[in-house]
Amino acid sequence: MRSYDPAGKARFLCFILLFSLKVQAQTEPNDVDLPEPRLPSSIRVDAGLDSEGGQSYFFDVDYGLKSGYRVFAGVGATRQENEDVVLETRNYLLGFASDPLDPFNLALEYDYWGKENDLIVQGVRGTMELNYRGWVITARPRLRAIRVYFTGPIAKVRPNLDINSTGYDVRLGYQGFETWQLGVSYGRNAYSWDVTRLDEDPRLGLILSPVALDLAYTFEKSRAGGDLTYFFSKSSIGLTAYRSVSAVDRADTDVGILSLTYDLGRHWTVYLNGGAQTDSVSERTIGFGSTGLGYRW
Repeated sequence: MRSYDPAGKARFLCFILLFSLKVQAQTEPNDVDLPEPRLPSSIRVDAGLDSEGGQSYFFDVDYGLKSGYRVFAGVGATRQENEDVVLETRNYLLGFASDPLDPFNLALEYDYWGKENDLIVQGVRGTMELNYRGWVITARPRLRAIRVYFTGPIAKVRPNLDINSTGYDVRLGYQGFETWQLGVSYGRNAYSWDVTRLDEDPRLGLILSPVALDLAYTFEKSRAGGDLTYFFSKSSIGLTAYRSVSAVDRADTDVGILSLTYDLGRHWTVYLNGGAQTDSVSERTIGFGSTGLGYRW
């Protein structure tokens, strides 16, 4: 049984849009001391649906301090029905970053995702980014603690299974063109326990809930993709495509996302996203889309 994780797609899309919206700081000699540029603070709310009846919601705040450093936080929820299983997850994010306009910047964030008493994932992720003459090199190492809860009589003896995971994402992008930006990315994860047993060992189906098993199929072994964005005066259009490999059943999933942004004025921005994914096991295609509204100051 495989599940579609709209929150995961939203997080990946936000990761790509973060690079699309960054502006390179360029200065020229001037006799007048001008204030250093700063990215505005912002809030954003998104809501999404998919062709299988799934729903997703996310709200985030990105606040810029006077020093140029930033703090950000987000909260999200998803609901998905797979056959007789109802999947409801919660997602929380909290982070701190240096000035994104600096040639080299750092970020650190904490992330929580899952459903209590079934499966939860808590992680810490760092970001190191170098901007040089239009090139953007990004590395994001991460550590995750995964807890899978047992059910039935065994839960009284051993309540849960703990799995540690390490991983990374790397991206090489170029934004030196006047209106175009492009990039390629790759990520990989490792697990301290053989997660393929969740798919191959039928005994685990007797001691784990159907919800836990279904959520486990979102564990990725690797992901590779690319993105391309074109900027207009008040809007942008972007295309993201990637292939992920499941760490549980080794299935490939191909995902394509089209994203549109439009500035309604000085403070408001509308976000529209749509796409589809197809996995090599079921060979079915799931369409999904979301709309968002952002305010910046």
